[in-house]
Amino acid sequence: MLSFFTHTYRSYFIIFFSLFLTFTTYATSPSYGQLATQKIDPIYNEIIKSLKTFNKKTLPHESKNLRKLIGNVRDYLDIFSFAYPYEPQDDLWQEIRKHLDDGYELIGSFKDLFESQGLSLAVFDQNTQTWSAGVHPSKIQYDQSKLKKIRAKILEWKKTHFEKNEEFEKYLKTPMLTHFSDRPLKLQSKFYWAGANFLPQANMTGNENIACMIHGLIKVAQKDKELVFDLDSLINEKNAIAFHDYRKLIRSIVEDITYFPETVSDQNLISQPKTQLSLVVSQFGKIENLLVRYKLKKEEAEQENDPWKDSKEEEKLHKTIDQLQNEILNNDTENNISETLKKIKKLLVCPDSHENRIKQ
Repeated sequence: MLSFFTHTYRSYFIIFFSLFLTFTTYATSPSYGQLATQKIDPIYNEIIKSLKTFNKKTLPHESKNLRKLIGNVRDYLDIFSFAYPYEPQDDLWQEIRKHLDDGYELIGSFKDLFESQGLSLAVFDQNTQTWSAGVHPSKIQYDQSKLKKIRAKILEWKKTHFEKNEEFEKYLKTPMLTHFSDRPLKLQSKFYWAGANFLPQANMTGNENIACMIHGLIKVAQKDKELVFDLDSLINEKNAIAFHDYRKLIRSIVEDITYFPETVSDQNLISQPKTQLSLVVSQFGKIENLLVRYKLKKEEAEQENDPWKDSKEEEKLHKTIDQLQNEILNNDTENNISETLKKIKKLLVCPDSHENRIKQ
């Protein structure tokens, strides 16, 4: 009899302790909606501060941080798309996302006026009171016509933003904390939930849900990798788009585990693969910068009826792009990406049962 009661109490204790651990985990780990509040609120405030300083004198090389902030909020809006109500008509989430995307692209075009020159910007160190290697900001030359034209569009976008800011801010700072919207995957970015083909689950923490999204994106990156490494010259527009999209995909994976460090189980073990994948993104970026320069040169020539195509300058740039493509898109890089993605995948705190759950 004593043995029976002892066994029974032991069983009750195990059940109680399991429930306690579950409660503790979910009490200390933010939900999907709570994470949205924690992440979006502070960075949106940074956008407003930075946007106020953008004026008629702002130059392309000075716009990098603003564009990055806008891109961050756009990323968070994609990641937390299910924490905001979905309205088939007049969906404010879509309006805000499109607005941020427009600003991101405009400022990107503005920034390209600097980056397409292939220059390295010198930076002033406050501690040593010295300039780093590179071109001094005052020495950078711009096509004033293009500069003023794009900057005027950005200032118009800024005006629209502040006209809508109160409505946008209120919406972004009040996500749903306890349930999810039914926003269709087909209306979302392929670099987030739509690409991962996964819907967040109510019985998982916010970080677990995002870890499962990253898991899905890694599967896509593993599958698409061979196609990208088999591409012919990236001068071909179709190939350039495929390359651009793959870079965005692996950049999304790197950014997601950086935005949400608790999506991985061990910060020490994730450090090396995250650094390696970041390096690949950076190397791919070198190719993209050359492709942007090529595209701008080509557009200029077409507008001015200049026979730049097939000229010595065009041939030289074309050759440089092809050489860099061969140097970077090689078997070593491909194998490096494969191994790195595997390591990251193993460290994600995505429950093993997630693949049996739902897909829209």
